[in-house]
Amino acid sequence: MKKKVVVITSHYFQQPAQEAFRRLNLDCDITLVPYDNFEHISQVYERYAPEADGFLVSGSSARSAIVLSKPRIQKPIAAFQVDSDSLYREMLLLALENRQQDFSRVVLDFLLPLGEGYTVEDFVHRSEIKSVYEQINRWIAETGVQELGGAENAIMAKILELWINKSIDMVICAYSSIVPALEALNIPYRCPFLSDHQLETLVHQVLAKAELQQLRENLPAIIHVLPRHRSQATPEHMERLGQKLRQFLKDNLLECVLQQDEGFFQLMTTVQTLRSITANGESCPLGSRLSEELGCPIVLGYGVGATVNQALSNAISAVREAKSSGGSFIKDESGSLIGPLGSPRRLVVNTQPLPDVSLLARRCGLSTLTVQKLMACMEQSGSNRVTTPELASRFGTTVRNANRILSHLKEAGFAAPVYTQTSASRGRPLQVYELDLSLPLPESGPEPQK
Repeated sequence: MKKKVVVITSHYFQQPAQEAFRRLNLDCDITLVPYDNFEHISQVYERYAPEADGFLVSGSSARSAIVLSKPRIQKPIAAFQVDSDSLYREMLLLALENRQQDFSRVVLDFLLPLGEGYTVEDFVHRSEIKSVYEQINRWIAETGVQELGGAENAIMAKILELWINKSIDMVICAYSSIVPALEALNIPYRCPFLSDHQLETLVHQVLAKAELQQLRENLPAIIHVLPRHRSQATPEHMERLGQKLRQFLKDNLLECVLQQDEGFFQLMTTVQTLRSITANGESCPLGSRLSEELGCPIVLGYGVGATVNQALSNAISAVREAKSSGGSFIKDESGSLIGPLGSPRRLVVNTQPLPDVSLLARRCGLSTLTVQKLMACMEQSGSNRVTTPELASRFGTTVRNANRILSHLKEAGFAAPVYTQTSASRGRPLQVYELDLSLPLPESGPEPQK
């Protein structure tokens, strides 16, 4: 049976894409679907996700619109967009057609979010392009492509401003979805399309990812379910917990092998079912439901592995973290610890033992996992400054324990107080610490805690 790839494209690129796929004659089913704007694109994805093996979408912004919408079903997505070679070719064609063209008056729409340096002349003089794309992707995420087409509207507003001020002659579009607006305003534009070779390569990449995802969907997954506090694991309580679990599986038509052990229940299933239970690793409705119906905190540890033994080991690790921090956690086959599920402080922590991290942890007298969680917190928040209450909240621990962690970091030279934070409410001023876990390791430090 042939794989199915759904191509979500702007109306402008629909015909060029159709002609390109006709020429390529690929060994898969291609379905072309146009989208109206970035708000609409996630709806198109949701509609076709159950039947598609993978997606191609026109542009990284369109891809971001889907990813940020957090779809219920996740399938491999690749963005097809004009690369630097295609842009240079379009510029060359423009120069050949109009040798008098002033390229300081030709705008590249995708550069407009940078605020400056958005003309063709600026582009050809850039020594490094990769960082530019990274900046633009950050801007797209911050602007919010789901909020009334935020990215599109912001770009069009800047183009219109430049056009009214007679600062530009033309726009070269990477975002083909703004073409209708340009046409309505009679603003000249060019909109290059990628080559057949690039398109074919992207389709093969999506199909390869789809194959890998299907293999991963069948990996073994083990779920441990238990009361957070051992005192609540009475025979009567465990019987009720088992009844609620069976009812949840029945209500949701989930295929799991349910077994009871001393003080906990174990569900054996696959990654596909685990993704369904956890909304793709984002939340834990099962844990919330059980805690509410039983009137006591229930924790779940989800383990995924290449083998059943690895899945079991990862489930035990996830339960250990869940009992310590509260909530539910996943530990996947790559060693990433994800959780607490459904919480604003949800983190994805890479727990693979890296030599530098292990050495840093020993020098600080902290566990490797604590250092890894600190790194994940810094990456997620985009800041390396933190107060003791903030750290306690992010870790789901006590202020006393957070203060202990910061004290160890400070003594080892990886944290330094930068200023004191005061508030209008009563209470002692808070010390703000700056963490620098990339500092050269000191020659000596405190011994690891026993």
